[in-house]
Amino acid sequence: MGYLNGAIVKITFGVCLAVLFLTFVPARAQQSPSGFYVIINSKKNCPNKVSSHVGSKMYCVPKEPVITEADFESVSNVKYDSFLQKYILLKLTVSGFKSLKFITQRLPDSKLALVIDNQVAGVFDNVDKNVSRTIPISGGGINAPEVQWIYDRLKKKSP
Repeated sequence: MGYLNGAIVKITFGVCLAVLFLTFVPARAQQSPSGFYVIINSKKNCPNKVSSHVGSKMYCVPKEPVITEADFESVSNVKYDSFLQKYILLKLTVSGFKSLKFITQRLPDSKLALVIDNQVAGVFDNVDKNVSRTIPISGGGINAPEVQWIYDRLKKKSP
């Protein structure tokens, strides 16, 4: 009888571990849909932590974007400005632009994180109230890979 009780305890313990594993692992592995998210300044009870593309910083964002990748109408080819800095132009749909305008008017001090493939690709301040449907995304010099990385992923998602 003692052997049977020990076996039941081991099986029960194993089932409890499996339930805990299945409960917590999917939440960690959950992907954040691509899009723009409002950055949450509070680090307590963060609903969704996402790391930067280079992995050096963590951001707290909601579980869903305020502007989804469905609101990305098109992305330009990689271009260079007069200082040889790479940039692309991300054009939003009319619906995406309305959402952006609403956010900049209602949350003027907020920052938006562009999340692509579950990584924060860039952070945008809403300081500039002259928003348009086309968002310039720039960074790095002629050999910097960041803008190319963003372009490659956004281009795959564009129709």
